[in-house]
Amino acid sequence: MGPADRLYVASPGTNSVVVLNLAGKILRRFDGTAGAGGRAFNQPSDVSVSPSGSVYVLDNGNFQVAEMNQLGKSIARWSAPSSSTLYSAHVLPLSNGRLLVSDPTGSLLLYRRPGANAVRLSLRISGTSNSRQSPLGISLTHSGEVLVTDNAGNRVLAISIPTS
Repeated sequence: MGPADRLYVASPGTNSVVVLNLAGKILRRFDGTAGAGGRAFNQPSDVSVSPSGSVYVLDNGNFQVAEMNQLGKSIARWSAPSSSTLYSAHVLPLSNGRLLVSDPTGSLLLYRRPGANAVRLSLRISGTSNSRQSPLGISLTHSGEVLVTDNAGNRVLAISIPTS
């Protein structure tokens, strides 16, 4: 969900992001090509909207996360881990312009600014019978914890993300 009760949906079949109102009416569709250096989406599989209104799209085929404004104009891009639309990486905007991306191969990637290398956050859980994790969905609680769905462990993990 974005500002003004708009629903943003990644559509890998049409290589676009669709913006709908609460009644399901399509208000806008964008394909990632708007703005300087724009590149068409190739199987976008996740979309998230920050409180400030920036739209972040996980673009599987191009191995990137694209940041756009609400009209689809390109703002910035980050590299993203390889994933498929079935077991897709997911994207979560955080405070201070940071971005969190799940890597289905076993970690989270924390980006501090566009173009910067990601900090890899391990999800190893000591003392468990299943030490392998496959993070997929990510969400932020009201208290600032990040909830991560772990496909390999069939569980939800609650973790704290470093602020600096």
